Amino acid sequence: MDGLDLIGAPRRGLRWLFPTRTARAKAQQLQTAVMFSEAESTTFVDEETVGQAAIHTRQDLVLICRWQEEHHRQLVTISRGVWIMGFLILMALGSR
Repeated sequence: MDGLDLIGAPRRGLRWLFPTRTARAKAQQLQTAVMFSEAESTTFVDEETVGQAAIHTRQDLVLICRWQEEHHRQLVTISRGVWIMGFLILMALGSR
């Protein structure tokens, strides 16, 4: 690990092949900027707005979970179809 940094990218040379380090640094800068801007702003929200935001967040989570379940079901169906087709191809090749 002499010539590598913490994520495994070379310290010098071909950094453009390893964009993770620069992306991580940019994300860290963005997070810091957002944190400071949030600390500077003094926005007060009433309880009704917070309650509505909580309800909408739960509704969004339910929609995301349903979406993920539907995609999982589709992937399982595709996987089963691939296995069946592979089995049928092997059966057809074996009968020759």
